[in-house]
Amino acid sequence: MNYKPKQCCFCKNFFEPHSPNHKYCSAHCQFWDYIKLGDPSECWPWPRDKNADGYGIFRNYGRTLRTHRFMWEEMFGEIPHNMCVCHNCDNPSCVNPAHLFLGTQVDNIKDMVSKGRGGNHKGENNGRTKLTNDNVISIKYLLSKGIFQKYIALVYNVSQVTISRIKLGKNWSHI
Repeated sequence: MNYKPKQCCFCKNFFEPHSPNHKYCSAHCQFWDYIKLGDPSECWPWPRDKNADGYGIFRNYGRTLRTHRFMWEEMFGEIPHNMCVCHNCDNPSCVNPAHLFLGTQVDNIKDMVSKGRGGNHKGENNGRTKLTNDNVISIKYLLSKGIFQKYIALVYNVSQVTISRIKLGKNWSHI
């Protein structure tokens, strides 16, 4: 369905909207109309919707875009495959390009931990674990006595793979 041309709220160019509610000719115009520019050293928090993790988001023609990633592409170009756009300010809603840097997921985690935001998510501190430190001590004892992994897994209601990873030191190596 074609709608009559409208003037973009940001750039004032005329465009053909996809629906009568569209006010912007592009994601670029929509994004920049929402930004409140500040001093380059300050955070520029996204003033609109945020996801559950606090990252700014906006919707454009049915796509949900993360604002810090959108800003990176606006200012610096395409984000390379397997790279993250990280915040050196630790403010997930910030879109100030001076506060953004590219890094791998490992870089992002190291940055988080070095700033004291990560913490220890091993063992009992991992919210997804079924086991306690005492359970693992018992499991290691049973393994040392030659008890089959599948039986230990049944007792502790975990998979045999979990028991194997404990035995090999891949999981719970700190115990």
